[in-house]
Amino acid sequence: MFSSRSRHTHYQQTNRSYYGIILLLAELSRSSHLPPITLIIIILNVLIYFDIFPLFGLSNNLQSVCVSTHAVLDQGDYMRILLAPFFHGDDMHLYYNMASFLYKGQQLETLFGGRYFALLVTILTISSSLMLVILGQLASSL
Repeated sequence: MFSSRSRHTHYQQTNRSYYGIILLLAELSRSSHLPPITLIIIILNVLIYFDIFPLFGLSNNLQSVCVSTHAVLDQGDYMRILLAPFFHGDDMHLYYNMASFLYKGQQLETLFGGRYFALLVTILTISSSLMLVILGQLASSL
């Protein structure tokens, strides 16, 4: 009656691991200085991971947000450029990305200030996704 794929997807969504989240909370509690933009971005990523609020109706559907040259250039799905960096495959993926971002965010947000740090994160987020699309197009043409 149900395909194995739908059961597998349901299993992944209902049996999430919390180990990475516990590690992330430990990192946050150890930090003496939590700049506001850095903290907001980390919280946003955790909320998206736990599907607290479905972002554009894409709850936990990694296939619909992964950066894909075909989807972006041929199908015009430009939201992938913005959404892909906010979705994580599992709790350890989220932990490693957010722990790294915490360390870098503390230094850069303190150095640049909140407004310029937010601008820097936005530009780098869009640029990295665009670079993946461009490299995918180059690779497919070779």
